[in-house]
Amino acid sequence: MNLTAERRHAAAAHHEAGHAVVGVLSGATIDLAEVVRGGSRTNPGGIGGFCRYDLFDFAAETRRQEITAAGSIAEAVFLHGPSPTARQIDQVLMTNGRDRSELRQMCLAVGEPLIVPTAEVLPLVVRCWPSIEELAARLSREGQIRHTDVLAALSIPSPELTAQHVAAIRSGSDPGTFTITPPVGASRARRGKRSTVFPHGVAEAMRV
Repeated sequence: MNLTAERRHAAAAHHEAGHAVVGVLSGATIDLAEVVRGGSRTNPGGIGGFCRYDLFDFAAETRRQEITAAGSIAEAVFLHGPSPTARQIDQVLMTNGRDRSELRQMCLAVGEPLIVPTAEVLPLVVRCWPSIEELAARLSREGQIRHTDVLAALSIPSPELTAQHVAAIRSGSDPGTFTITPPVGASRARRGKRSTVFPHGVAEAMRV
């Protein structure tokens, strides 16, 4: 596929935004995601990017394959629409040698051939596509994003509520379509009170 320089830059921005969003939804903390033009860190087309993680907890470690595949899957959605074929995803992955190599190494470590976890990642990418597009636009405009930018794009109002929002999004809710009410008071939180998730509209009605 022959792409203009601007189209390649936009594809790279969606790629890194995909890594960042699925990373946060898998338990990782993003240090920095960046897209660059020119210089030693770019590909032969003159564009490069990376997503660096500040913290990888146990949950994120168990989903490392999903996080690694998310960049190429998000790029495939950008290039081909919300239902890219396995061949189209593989073609994108072929151009992203670092991700493909990491996926292959993870699969070899457990005695499996190269497997792209499309079934797990693609629905999450499509569900969070407005968030990915928002972050990709910021990457194109400013060159970099950080963890707080990803939380804002996912409509997560504070780091303390990340786990609850992540659980709701991974369960099928679109980011920004629900409200989470945290437990009232630290003492209640220590006694194990749970946050409550309300779809938007329900929470507003309850406040009337």
